[in-house]
Amino acid sequence: MSRYIDVFNGDADGILALVILRRVYPVGAEQHTLISDVKRHIQLVERVQAEPGDKVTVLDLSYDANAKAIDRLLAKGVEVLCCDHHQARHALPHPKLTTVIDESANCCTALLVFREFAGGNKALHCWAIAALFGDGLMAQANAEADELGLAHAQRAELCELGTLLNYNGYGRNLADLMIPPTALFAQLINFEDPFELIAAQNASVVKLREQFNADIQRAQNEIPYLENESLIVLLLPDADWARRISGTIANQLMEQQPNKAVLVATPWQVGELLVSLRAPRTNNEGAGELCSQFPGGGGRAGAGGITGLPNERFDEVVAQVEARYRGS
Repeated sequence: MSRYIDVFNGDADGILALVILRRVYPVGAEQHTLISDVKRHIQLVERVQAEPGDKVTVLDLSYDANAKAIDRLLAKGVEVLCCDHHQARHALPHPKLTTVIDESANCCTALLVFREFAGGNKALHCWAIAALFGDGLMAQANAEADELGLAHAQRAELCELGTLLNYNGYGRNLADLMIPPTALFAQLINFEDPFELIAAQNASVVKLREQFNADIQRAQNEIPYLENESLIVLLLPDADWARRISGTIANQLMEQQPNKAVLVATPWQVGELLVSLRAPRTNNEGAGELCSQFPGGGGRAGAGGITGLPNERFDEVVAQVEARYRGS
């Protein structure tokens, strides 16, 4: 019997992309394996143990970061589907490989999966909109909501849900997270659309909301490390709440000051930082490319990050970001 092994990023986009896919193509529990982790642990395909005939799906994870592991699976005769919006320079044609890749600034993986596989299903479109909000892609989320004629209150609900799910993906390890991503998926897949989940007052969503409100208040009280006409830099403390909120506070600052780039850093391992970069809304490109110049860096046009940046190189990153976006 073929197994289905789903490998996905632990943020809102990765989880909701899989919700959409498995609502369209359900898989029995006895055939199904889930592999995920915190948002920044992206080399997850190397954890896959598969045999010829198995089907592996890789969602919201950089192809380039997983290319060697994917090649290993293909060489064994494993079928691989990759859907993503990050860099995929090493994706080569192969009879066992299917790729759905779009690196444009206003796309997320859940939207790609919806467009490719969901056939205009309104309920699944709403999951994709929640993922767009979670990824900080507000303009595209609202454009998709316009297509469905969603009311302001409905958009607000999807925005909060996407934000909460995305917030839960940030951390040094799974112990930092409120709920493991695989457990969140196992709950969300049972709901036809996000409004059904919200109306049910799901205990996990309530838990995330309460902790999010506490964490965001702490982050908003932090004094910027640097702020000028083109850049805001936050250097958060070495604490689980700071790691959880780092992506969300970056998105929030980006929305509040769209002419500025936003750089948020938190301690990672000893002597290292976890860095999140958001390009200005008025110059929404180049973030992933800039971050990829540093070991452990990458991303997409409007947002990037560096995992394990040596402390002594932080001011170098700040200088490059400032130079890249000066005058935006």
